[in-house]
Amino acid sequence: MDKLTPDQQAELKKLSSERIRAKLVKAGYDEEAVFSFDRQMLLETLAEYTLRPAEKKVSETEIRQRELEMRERELRLHEAELAAEKEQREAERQQREAELQAQKQQREDEMKLRMAELEAQRLQRDAEMDLKKAELKANEQRFAEEQAFRLKQDTRHKAKDEEEQSLTTRVKKYSDCLKNVLPRMPADPGEMISFWDT
Repeated sequence: MDKLTPDQQAELKKLSSERIRAKLVKAGYDEEAVFSFDRQMLLETLAEYTLRPAEKKVSETEIRQRELEMRERELRLHEAELAAEKEQREAERQQREAELQAQKQQREDEMKLRMAELEAQRLQRDAEMDLKKAELKANEQRFAEEQAFRLKQDTRHKAKDEEEQSLTTRVKKYSDCLKNVLPRMPADPGEMISFWDT
């Protein structure tokens, strides 16, 4: 680097590390080696290359060939990056679709569960209503039976009262009373005389 003129040194220092690497690779240096150099090493290597005699420099065709190879590598790298990016986008899309499908399935499951709960509640309400109707019907039937029994009893009592109040019943009652009080008429004609004497 010290063998260069101050202007050349200043010009080299102005170059960025990437630009220096590109020049060295273009000049025929090994790409991996160039990319492993630090800035100071890059400057030294470029200074040595600049000081070489013109005949030792790489020919224009070789430079063009290396440029084409580099361009081809860059294109392949770019294509690989695009393919990876496309795969990543596809994977993300599939993941989003899977998440949406899972959410949809979860909503459907929740809806089915809710519908099942509502159906169970409806069936329970229907069963309760049927039970209440059955109880009400049983109560009505029991009330009707009680009413019929009371009516029957009332009718029986009324009939009994009417029977007791009838003339025939009263005569029979009085005759039964007299039967126990008065002596009986004997069936034997010989005893008739004593019956009438008493």
